[in-house]
Amino acid sequence: MNGDARSPAPPARPRTATAVAASLALAVGLAAAPVAAQPEWRVPPLLDGRLLVGGDVSATMGSRDRGFYNHTDYDISLLRYVSVQFDAEWRVGDRASIVGQIRSENDHGVHASAWLVRLRPMARVPLTFEAGRLPHVFGQATNRRYGSDNPLIGLPLGYQYLTSLRADSVALSADALLRSRGRGWLLSYPQGLGSPDDAAGVPIVAALRWDTGVKATWDAGGIVEASLALTVGSLSQPRVDDDNGGRQVAARVVARPAAALAIGMSAARGAYLADVARTAVAGYTGSARRDWYQSAVGADVEWSLGHWLARAEVLTSRWRTPRLARPLLPDHLDATSGMVEARYRVHPRAWLAGRAEHLWFSRITGTVFGGEATTWDAPVTRVEAGIGLLLTRQLVLKSSYQHAWRDAGRVRSPHLGAAQLSFWF
Repeated sequence: MNGDARSPAPPARPRTATAVAASLALAVGLAAAPVAAQPEWRVPPLLDGRLLVGGDVSATMGSRDRGFYNHTDYDISLLRYVSVQFDAEWRVGDRASIVGQIRSENDHGVHASAWLVRLRPMARVPLTFEAGRLPHVFGQATNRRYGSDNPLIGLPLGYQYLTSLRADSVALSADALLRSRGRGWLLSYPQGLGSPDDAAGVPIVAALRWDTGVKATWDAGGIVEASLALTVGSLSQPRVDDDNGGRQVAARVVARPAAALAIGMSAARGAYLADVARTAVAGYTGSARRDWYQSAVGADVEWSLGHWLARAEVLTSRWRTPRLARPLLPDHLDATSGMVEARYRVHPRAWLAGRAEHLWFSRITGTVFGGEATTWDAPVTRVEAGIGLLLTRQLVLKSSYQHAWRDAGRVRSPHLGAAQLSFWF
């Protein structure tokens, strides 16, 4: 069974609300004691300390997002999301370990979301190799736990928002793509090649899914960390199995000139268009099949001082696209996301957080919209503000409010609220 493709699933059922309510009742009881007096619960090391087990559970209940601003490519809304995750690391020797992760999300069953072998060949050389299903070597948010490390409930747009570009189907013309603006949650082009089924578009980075390949990391004492990976998928289309014969190369460097400051740079280039679309394009044009690449770069910074934690990031992606019928598409489509977020601790157990972000798209020209140059997808602006409360050392309650704007799609200016309870161990 393909670990990347899933048939559309029904929305989270009302039992999500029951789970959240029960969890909240439990949280109130656990929060009675001061945090400093509460023990930290962890699964003790097993097999003489060689097996480490951990995980987290999060339950979110919020508004029905009828505009699909918070949808992921697994047909899940992050505002109505229940996730249970278990992690394990088996230390085979002093310099080798096997790492695995299983996860259950809403009604999608249980699946292996990560599995890899980690090796450090030389004890005195800070070089580590990993092979298997790996987190993205790109960007700021891909290596953070969604529930416990995210100050808000929504993910940044660049890591989740579904554009009107698909990996298994291509728009035949500029008009076909322009008529699909704002429909990335589920679309088929009015005129297209490839898969005829309705399916979700791709984000810039699919942060909740991991890719498959090999990775090398050099850590110079925490001051500079550099990673390089070769994988079978791309940032927007991570894979368990290969669907196009292409590969992705990704690199990331993080410098920490001070304990409170981290500066990151990322780059990636990988084939994203699936064989079903590549074959259809080759048949239409009568030319040999070729790879169609996604190229992306990113820059980010994280800074902390006293009660403050602030982050900023810019991601830009370019997808090479076939030029088939008139009015012709350009040979590439661009998208850029930018965000700033901050968290301020008003109390050892409570914080306020906010995020402002925007998603831009390049312009193309067709016969629709009066023949004027128009963005190939609808630009999105979103603000989110929330509060967090540390109920115990490991139990966190968050509540947030979102407001977004775009000029196309089913809902153009939604007001959305949600509450989330997360427990890590």
